[in-house]
Amino acid sequence: MVGPASKGLRVLRSSALALFLTGIAVAGTSEGASGQRLKGTLRDGQYTSSRSLFSVPVPKASNWAGVPFRTQDQSETREGNFDMVVFYVEDFGEVLLASVRHIPQVALENMARDDPQNVSRNLARKALGDWRHNLAEEPDLEEELFVSTAYGQAALHIYRVPKGSLLQRIAGSGSESFDVLIAVIAVKRNDHMISAIAERDYEPLEKERLRARLQGFFSDLAVTETPRFGS
Repeated sequence: MVGPASKGLRVLRSSALALFLTGIAVAGTSEGASGQRLKGTLRDGQYTSSRSLFSVPVPKASNWAGVPFRTQDQSETREGNFDMVVFYVEDFGEVLLASVRHIPQVALENMARDDPQNVSRNLARKALGDWRHNLAEEPDLEEELFVSTAYGQAALHIYRVPKGSLLQRIAGSGSESFDVLIAVIAVKRNDHMISAIAERDYEPLEKERLRARLQGFFSDLAVTETPRFGS
């Protein structure tokens, strides 16, 4: 077997991934490599977010080398008002992200007047923008599905992102980003948005496995009946 570097790829942290690398925790622990602790908890293979808004089993990474996911999370109680966890394998550009985010009252009122599918569609776009707000080029929507979930009908988008990879490909004496697919699923439930994202730079344009990976991850996500956004 050969690693990413021998296939012409090398690791270069993008600002999107670096956002979560200040306190890295290996799956199965609650403390990062730098000594910083996760805001949520990892216990018996299960991650629970900081305010117990959601929980999810720590997924098994799918890269050929079996390199396990590392875990990083965020919790914002003010304007953003969300809990988020990211499982990632830096050397392979492999990412699974889950988030529960409060929807402000003004946005809820606008959503109430909109078509439900359009609401889900816009939430999927927002989820991608929140995760990869630094994209150099506009993502192209390659596939849109509306799927049934435990939390209602969700929009499942697969975007082709020009030069949107987390890894860099060796090109001559330098390196360059390359096109990659990113899958997003999002659904509105009451006054919050539930979303998940998947990216696999080592198989940058493999749509079927990416979609299946995201749907399996989202189906394992357990959201509390009444999220405690004010706490």
